[in-house]
Amino acid sequence: TTDTVITQRDPTTATDNTITVNADKGVDAEVVIKDVNVESTDGAGMTVNRGEGSSVTVELEGNNKLTGTNGSAGLEVTGEGDLIIDDKDGDGSLTAQGGENGAGIGGSDGKDGNNITIEGGEVTATGGARGAGIGGGRQGSGRNITVNGGTVTATGGNLSAGIGGGNKGTGTDIKVSGGTVT
Repeated sequence: TTDTVITQRDPTTATDNTITVNADKGVDAEVVIKDVNVESTDGAGMTVNRGEGSSVTVELEGNNKLTGTNGSAGLEVTGEGDLIIDDKDGDGSLTAQGGENGAGIGGSDGKDGNNITIEGGEVTATGGARGAGIGGGRQGSGRNITVNGGTVTATGGNLSAGIGGGNKGTGTDIKVSGGTVT
């Protein structure tokens, strides 16, 4: 369990207050997002900054929507740690929409989206123009992306992968070992 729960008083109305999670080198963190609806006006809807060797778990509760502005991911990852998206209770969903050149989940414009694991939940990730659904933003690569469970719908923007690289990026070490992926 965790003490860090991020929720929104009225999720029917989008907020431009973004979410940032910072995990220092070697630190494991867990955060719950519960019924949030973020439409950023400057950057990603949610950013997870991962120090080397860190692991950040985002637990989904209720319906969550993260939308990035042009050049940004819906749920942006930075650094070389791990991001794990999970729904242990079976009651959560995430819709992540990248802005132009940003991934739905992963890198913003020109950035990679690496070390992403989906363990559960109903996850819909849509890249903006030239961004991957899950992986790299425009000219960014997607590496070490794993789906172990859940229902995942990943749609890339123009010339981009659903899971993998954004336009002119590459995708490597993509694994699906469970769940449903479309």
